[in-house]
Amino acid sequence: MSGRAASRGTLAPWRARVATRRGLTQWPILLVALTVALVTGSLLAGMSILVNATEQFALSTVLGEIEPDRTRVDVRVTMDDLTGDVEGALARTDSAAGELFEPAPHTSSSHVVSTLYSVIRETAPPAMSYVAALDGVQDQVELTAGSLPGAPFEAEVTGADGEQTTARIIPVLAPEPILDVFGIELGDRLELRGSFALGDRVHVQVTGVFAALEPGGDYWRSDRNAGTGWRPDAVVPQSGGLITTDLVGPLVMDRAVLTTGGAATEQLLATYVPSLGSLTPSELTELQVRANRVEDEFPRIVADPSVDTVQVTTTLPDPLRSSATALTITRASVLVVGLLLLVLAVAALLQAARLVAEGRTAERSLMRARGAAGNQVLALGAVEAIGLAVVTAVASPFLARALYLALAGTPAMRDAGMDRDPGLSTQTWVVAALAAAVFAVVLVSPLLRRQGTFIDAEAERTRPDRKGFLQRSGLDLAVVALAALAYWQLRQYASPLVRTGLGLAIDPLLVVGPALALLAGALLCVRILPPVSRLAERLAARGRGAVTPLAAWEIGRRPARATSAVLLLTLALAVGTFSLTFLSTWRASQGDQAAFATGADARIIRLPGGTFAQADLVADAAGTDTGHVATAARREGQIGTLGSRGAIHSPSGTSILGLDAAAREQLREDFGHDAGVRAALDTLDESAPGLLPGIELPEGTDAVELDVRFGKSHEPMPGLATTLRLAVQDATGLIQTIEAGTTLVTGEDTTVLVDLAAGTASEVGAGDPSAEAEAEADGETSDGESAPATPASLQGPLRIVAAQTAWFTTPSGELDGWLPFFGQATFRLTFTVDGVVAIDSDPADGADGAEPTRTEVSPPGDLDWFARVLDLQPTTATPEAGEFLRIEAFTSGNQLATFPGSVSQMTWPATVAVPLVTTPGVARQFASAGDATLAVRVGEAVIPARIGTTTDNLPSVTPGTRAIAADLTALSQALIEQGAQVSGDLEWWLALPDASPDATEALTARVTELGGTLTSTQAETAERRDSPLRVGVQGVLWLVALGASILAAIGYAVYATVTVRDRHLEFAQLRAIGLQRRSLLGVISRESMLITGLATVFGLGLGALLGWLVAPLISLSPDGSRPVPEVSVLVPWGQIALLVAEVVVLLVAVVVVVSRSLRSADPAQVLRAGDER
Repeated sequence: MSGRAASRGTLAPWRARVATRRGLTQWPILLVALTVALVTGSLLAGMSILVNATEQFALSTVLGEIEPDRTRVDVRVTMDDLTGDVEGALARTDSAAGELFEPAPHTSSSHVVSTLYSVIRETAPPAMSYVAALDGVQDQVELTAGSLPGAPFEAEVTGADGEQTTARIIPVLAPEPILDVFGIELGDRLELRGSFALGDRVHVQVTGVFAALEPGGDYWRSDRNAGTGWRPDAVVPQSGGLITTDLVGPLVMDRAVLTTGGAATEQLLATYVPSLGSLTPSELTELQVRANRVEDEFPRIVADPSVDTVQVTTTLPDPLRSSATALTITRASVLVVGLLLLVLAVAALLQAARLVAEGRTAERSLMRARGAAGNQVLALGAVEAIGLAVVTAVASPFLARALYLALAGTPAMRDAGMDRDPGLSTQTWVVAALAAAVFAVVLVSPLLRRQGTFIDAEAERTRPDRKGFLQRSGLDLAVVALAALAYWQLRQYASPLVRTGLGLAIDPLLVVGPALALLAGALLCVRILPPVSRLAERLAARGRGAVTPLAAWEIGRRPARATSAVLLLTLALAVGTFSLTFLSTWRASQGDQAAFATGADARIIRLPGGTFAQADLVADAAGTDTGHVATAARREGQIGTLGSRGAIHSPSGTSILGLDAAAREQLREDFGHDAGVRAALDTLDESAPGLLPGIELPEGTDAVELDVRFGKSHEPMPGLATTLRLAVQDATGLIQTIEAGTTLVTGEDTTVLVDLAAGTASEVGAGDPSAEAEAEADGETSDGESAPATPASLQGPLRIVAAQTAWFTTPSGELDGWLPFFGQATFRLTFTVDGVVAIDSDPADGADGAEPTRTEVSPPGDLDWFARVLDLQPTTATPEAGEFLRIEAFTSGNQLATFPGSVSQMTWPATVAVPLVTTPGVARQFASAGDATLAVRVGEAVIPARIGTTTDNLPSVTPGTRAIAADLTALSQALIEQGAQVSGDLEWWLALPDASPDATEALTARVTELGGTLTSTQAETAERRDSPLRVGVQGVLWLVALGASILAAIGYAVYATVTVRDRHLEFAQLRAIGLQRRSLLGVISRESMLITGLATVFGLGLGALLGWLVAPLISLSPDGSRPVPEVSVLVPWGQIALLVAEVVVLLVAVVVVVSRSLRSADPAQVLRAGDER
């Protein structure tokens, strides 16, 4: 064995024995260092546990609480030629769903729906109906009469040729309205005729009727009537939206009967709802990839010769993306703030290492004097550091776990489902081990410098350099340059996240930027400390006393120790200030984003009943008046350029927002500080037409009776019918179209009752004066229906501003026989209204049960009418004397049988172009279009438009999306001109007098009770701030603020301890030359005040600057993009004052410790002992 090997074998146990013995005798120093290491390791490991808990519990909570309507997948399979293997198609969709959701479990349901059939009525135009087989329908309906359907049977029926024949009769369960709409009784049979040559004749028998338990509920979402059983204004297919009629259904049939030829099976509707609460982050990513391809994968798997089309409707990618994004944002925020804490932790560890190193300066000098080599001294320190690191690595995870459990008891963590023990993951142990390794390296770092002789060490101790190593080498300036580059890069990306094919990912280089900025700022502060201390020393020297000059001189004499204290306090205050600033800014930004996304204090949709009565209903629910209620309409449509005959060229999808004057005023009050929003609102104000001329109805009117006549010259045309709609405007400018019914053209007078409050109409009489008189006396219609009797506060006076009529025929054998003889002849169509009676069902001066007030309305004498005609030749739209409305137009039987004709009669000239406010995505599409008129498609109507101005974002519209906004009245006018329906589906915007959480919750409950849906800024803010996946960010910031306070306290305590311990001889010498104990205390106090004062100024300034520069870049929106509106930095000076108070407490503690030390010290004994301690 060589001598070197023997030496190593002999020295190894010697190092362990010496390290152990030295640790036992110098345990206070090592205890301080270990405490700093444990605090650092526990905080970093605690942040790791917080991330793990977010991934385990918060993600599970969020995914488990997603509403089924956001995760379900609806598959609509249209069968080829109304036939096909339905069950085979269902098996393939089930297989596709299993592949999509694996490993998450899911539920499924399916319905089979027939094509639309026509039902011929003797005294009214044909109605429509349809057959369906619905999964679980018996649990969703109440059987109100009759019995459940039985098996099909054979019976005699009248065939198409009038002869008796044997046909299959299929029993069905029908909705209650079928009895009144079709005028039949329970047990009667109906013949369903294929519409537009689709489907054969089907004979059904109504054996029972039902009422849906929750009409409009989720179960009925794919039903054509949404579970109500009847729609009086259903659009007839292939009529361009001009013709409406009654639609009754579904007629529920046994599934096996329906799919084996009972009726034309048009569609298979399959629904799949996954249970996502058990997904892990990796499984979430995999499901997200598959969900993004679902619209391509399902058609591929389901494809078959018997299948025509496969349409997949789902929003599943959206909640998956938002959950994954929120998780990524949490991770990024933890990394950003964690790196700041790491910088502070390293500074605290360096302070602790300095304490250990300076406490052993004499020992190391003695060892070097006795021949110990530098690597031997380093090895001895490494043994000690490894031992402390092992203790740190083992204990930190358990301390972090206890810290997390304490934090988990807060209400926000409990609400997020994170009040459970997440255990200790491998990631947590790795973080603790890395923290311990960093601690070990830092602890031995003072020993890594080149070791000089004993004399060199003593000279360095008595005459230290004013500049530290970083300053002498210029590395601090290199860090500043690197930080500036990192910040510039972060500002270019405007986020620490980058977009990838799967969504957002963390960029490691970008998340380091804030930590580099913090370190660079602190190093700059340290660089200016020596000049500041020299300046303070010079200023103090001009004074008469010795206390202040001595304090300033001491800082300059021992710059390394002062620099270490200032650096640690600066970093601690900066990290604490930044954390609190970021937390306040982030929370404020979430509130601002929620307000912008909502657009108003509250938005209410899907209220039942007539539109004109809803404003008062909304105001009453909110406990306010209608002056705080505004109206908006939101649609999805297309925009392109306008071609001939109303065609739209190069259309692209866009969101369409219509705002009335009150809605714009609310937006101006809330977002008027945004120049783009203000310009957009001004543009819409300029284009707003205001109240329109029309047939004005008396105040209080909630229904009208119209005396109408539809006539045709020459030979009567079989099946000729007309649909009438009225367009009514209230005092706020809101325009709604109200169906006035579909009537056979007989040339006879008809009285139509239009309920303006409910938005419905019924026929009072058809040329029967006695029935009309009886209705007037009894307040009932001739068929027994009551006239409006429910008080409804409408915002009058109302005025009739337009009428829409559509003329059409229904295919029949009689029509086919008529057309060859009379189809070429031209004839005149006439529509007139020569009587209007306004009805007030709740007169102001009437007692309870009083009869409705009826007021004859006189025709306005100076009202001009304009008309837009499609597939007719108009002759006049001007009413004659004593008439309110008149339309005359010419057509032929062949023309009308092929193309339904329509007339829109308005009190305003045709719209040239609706002024629009567009987002940049839309504006770029038409950048090269020049002065071309644009076209906007809403439903089936195409209206002309032009761009008025462009704004970056529109309130209540998702930032970054393609959207346009227009004045609601102007938009309604343009749609009415095109013959479109303008009714229902409005948003009611509320400016709440009390927007507190309790008041908003009460309003939400009231609106839900009424059947509507409410979205509030308060609820949206709470969701954005306190969502389980966002609670972790706030928890981390509080942990960092707490950690900064603890490390600052420990670090400055270390500084004070070392200062008092190492200066006993100096204090004794000062006392010996006549300086009083009080003066010595003043020296220490002012020295501490100077250090803490500089650190406070540096720390608060650096933290606030870092918050101003960085907080807007890492305060992201829920989808990870730049927030809208822009982030406004909010510095919580009240909370930061607590950090300053901590510094003051530290200062007081130092003074108290020094005071006691000075009182207990004996100057004579210290002078005799010299510096041999």
